[in-house]
Amino acid sequence: MHHWQRLSLVWRSGGPLVLARLLFRRLVFKRWVSVVFSADTVSGREGGAMAEGYEYRWYSKRRDLSLGECDRLRAAGASGFLSDLAAEDGLYVVWRDGEAASWGAVPLKTRQRAVLGLPGNAHLIGSCETHITHRGRGLYRGALVRTVEALRSAGEQPIYIEVLEDNAVSMGAIEKAGFRRLGRVDARILCGCLVLRDGSWSWLQGQA
Repeated sequence: MHHWQRLSLVWRSGGPLVLARLLFRRLVFKRWVSVVFSADTVSGREGGAMAEGYEYRWYSKRRDLSLGECDRLRAAGASGFLSDLAAEDGLYVVWRDGEAASWGAVPLKTRQRAVLGLPGNAHLIGSCETHITHRGRGLYRGALVRTVEALRSAGEQPIYIEVLEDNAVSMGAIEKAGFRRLGRVDARILCGCLVLRDGSWSWLQGQA
């Protein structure tokens, strides 16, 4: 459903006041609540073991993906994931028999660092997903450990990951991978360019 179709549905079902509230929350004033973890305690290749038949691959840049790999990612439902990545962004994919089973990104530029109050040189793992038919095999946990290793090997630190606070399953996998919980972030984003966090305003920079 396109954005204008959603807006039309909101207008018909709730009227102009409901539509105005929706636009205000989406475009003017947005609340962002998540939990941030640091990778400084992640160690050992043992935790990065893949289930039998699965292969982890790290791509330091999105452009390193072949056309065939891009097609297989789209076939797995990762079209939006690919379209959000810039050519210089890093990513991982867990493959099984040529099928994309799990994937995640490490964007080169992201305004999310400013939202979370992270250092400007921080590397933030995100947009992680495991295809429903491959869940329950520890792929996410193993992929996170291997991704941290890949970044460290390239001298890329510090490394973080965030998750929405209601995603208990993801948080469990992150902690099993060895990440250290830093705390909860409750931020307010104004007009997509200012963030209020811990009582202070700051500008959002970088890509959305």
